[in-house]
Amino acid sequence: MLMKQVFTNTLFMLCFVTAAFAQDNTMSLNGGCGTKDFDLIRDRLFENRYELEKGITAEERGATRYIPIKFHLIAKADKTGRVSEQKVLENLCQMNIDYADQGVVFYLSGGTFSYIDNDAMYSDPGKTAQLMQNKRDGKAINVFVALNATNEGGSTPLGGTTLAYYSPTRDWLVSRKDQLNATSGTLSHEFGHYFSLLHPHHGWDQENLIQKYNFASWGAVPDYFKIPDTVAPDGSTPIECFNGSNCKVAGDYVCDTYADYNFGFGWAGCTEFNKRLISPCDKDTINLKKFDETLFMGYFIGCKDYVFTTEQKNLMLKDYNSSKRAYIKSAFVPTVAVQNTSKLVYPYSSNNATPISISPFDAIEFTWEAVANASNYIVEIDRTSSFSTVELQRFLLPGSATKQLVKNLKANLTYYWRVYPYSDGGLCIDPAQVSKVYTVFKTTATSATKELTDISSVTIAPNPVSENSALTMTVFAEKATIANITMIDVAGKVIKNFGVQNLTIGQNDISLDLNNTTKGVYFIRLNIDGANISRKVVVAE
Repeated sequence: MLMKQVFTNTLFMLCFVTAAFAQDNTMSLNGGCGTKDFDLIRDRLFENRYELEKGITAEERGATRYIPIKFHLIAKADKTGRVSEQKVLENLCQMNIDYADQGVVFYLSGGTFSYIDNDAMYSDPGKTAQLMQNKRDGKAINVFVALNATNEGGSTPLGGTTLAYYSPTRDWLVSRKDQLNATSGTLSHEFGHYFSLLHPHHGWDQENLIQKYNFASWGAVPDYFKIPDTVAPDGSTPIECFNGSNCKVAGDYVCDTYADYNFGFGWAGCTEFNKRLISPCDKDTINLKKFDETLFMGYFIGCKDYVFTTEQKNLMLKDYNSSKRAYIKSAFVPTVAVQNTSKLVYPYSSNNATPISISPFDAIEFTWEAVANASNYIVEIDRTSSFSTVELQRFLLPGSATKQLVKNLKANLTYYWRVYPYSDGGLCIDPAQVSKVYTVFKTTATSATKELTDISSVTIAPNPVSENSALTMTVFAEKATIANITMIDVAGKVIKNFGVQNLTIGQNDISLDLNNTTKGVYFIRLNIDGANISRKVVVAE
């Protein structure tokens, strides 16, 4: 199970960024939450709470809810800059961990991604709402992923960088591409807004207590500071009492979340909040023992194992079951999650400290074994094991694929490659497990720039083949030529040399004797004037 390292120390939870804190907990505010139109979210919350007060049925509580997401991966017009499919899948795995205790399984709508190439949408989606509207999937939650996450109507109130937001008017989410990764909780928070939840500090969304009352830092706030106002900075939301006496009509209108006046914005991460404040309610002082900093909808950073409260989860359940969410309900059940990583076959080294040499370097057929329940594979080839350089090559392939020909690598260099399997719903294994399954190889100076244009097809049968049996290689040639045929193992070592064969125009059936060949995975290589075609063969008992 992926550990929940939900947020980093440089990112505020959900949708804003701030400068680094100094040692005295002072801060420089330069970020703001992108979600707005909180009155529309509030109205949905009230509708859901009305239904919640009628009770939750056994059917509602016991059912698994499969919820489709359409990820729109936006790039510049030249197709550069797009977030990788793997990063999105990693974040989808994290979301399913975050919502697992609610019986929620998010999956890729149609098992696919949407690709958009548009300079304006990539850099400023807030100005391309109509274009985005035309791309919406009417049967899924739509998430647009771009370089920036600007909202319609301009910059955030704090003038900072918006990381993500939910638009209740458009009913979609927009996220910066750097928020899609294996540990981010940004979308998990924004989906809380989608399902009608507000911040626990609702009313203080764009201002916190030390700003409101002109304190230089949290350190300057005296113990037992009495809040002088009864209305939050938004000018309309009543300030919630710490004793919960007005929890249904103030703050986030949820009674099992604490009263929070945007305490997390500016507090030193997830260290214990130790300010003793007094709300406008009579003799009402915050009870530190009940103060929870690990709420998904709050603004505290650096905590572990973030949660939704029981009432929050029940409100989200009612929102899902409302008629307004009928469009995300279907009878589709995605394939069970992939349980294993792919076994790499060629190139493959059992000892990555000693990479094998591959020739020719610019015509390598990468092969791997199929994985149960995988409907797609992401194949990545790069110069480092982090798979993050500008030379990264990535291929998105169907689940039937077990090979990919790559022609444009460079000579005399070390490369890394791996395969990331996922199911039709984007349900995947622990990304941390995938990151450890890669192999290293080194290219040589031998080139295969000559194309085998005179060969239309090459097949081998039977496959698998028994030990000591004959194998037939069928080659269709466009013109008469001479070919050399060899058998190599997964390390590239020649096991058998079948010698030179004269190919005539049309079909050529060549019998290959596998006498004394031990069981395993091999490749039959056809070489014509330095250019190769290889076919995998499995030798069984």
